[in-house]
Amino acid sequence: AAWCEEWWIQTITNSTEYTQNLEKNEKELESLKNSELSSIDAFEISKKYNVPLHPKYTYFYHDASITEINNLKKWLYTSDLNFNNIEKIENDIVLDIKPGKRILEILGVEHIVEANKVVINRGNAHALLNTLPKPLEYEKDLLSLDAINIVSPVKIMAKAPTYLGGRVGRPEKTKERTMKPAPQALFPIGT
Repeated sequence: AAWCEEWWIQTITNSTEYTQNLEKNEKELESLKNSELSSIDAFEISKKYNVPLHPKYTYFYHDASITEINNLKKWLYTSDLNFNNIEKIENDIVLDIKPGKRILEILGVEHIVEANKVVINRGNAHALLNTLPKPLEYEKDLLSLDAINIVSPVKIMAKAPTYLGGRVGRPEKTKERTMKPAPQALFPIGT
């Protein structure tokens, strides 16, 4: 199953930190269900309840290689943003178009292109920079998601661990197919 908000809410309600102060936490959880969650709040809640990061700020890390994610991290740090305090990013990140844009597309990170520059809003920038505080380690059998969970301050779930695909064509335009010799189940024809 895909990592979604309903599943995230269930992990909070099942956490031991949530059940310790049930009455106060139920009110907080109701407000979470009905409000837009910022990246900063998502990280705070994940740390408070010891649960994975909110699905809105979880990307398709399992679709990219460790090398691609490390290249993305280097590319993000080429912006003119002040990286002394990545906990409190106040501005959008503006970057030159480089191979990093393709990695953003693979990960499913929202961004826009303006005047030949890639602009990542501060919420997504905060999520990326705080999920990747240091470069990922290369190990033989280590998947990219496992490598991220080693360096990330909060657990990161697989956004879509399985994919379903189907071929979509135009059946009204297809020609009739005839089999030669014509199949015959009752009385087989041929040798």
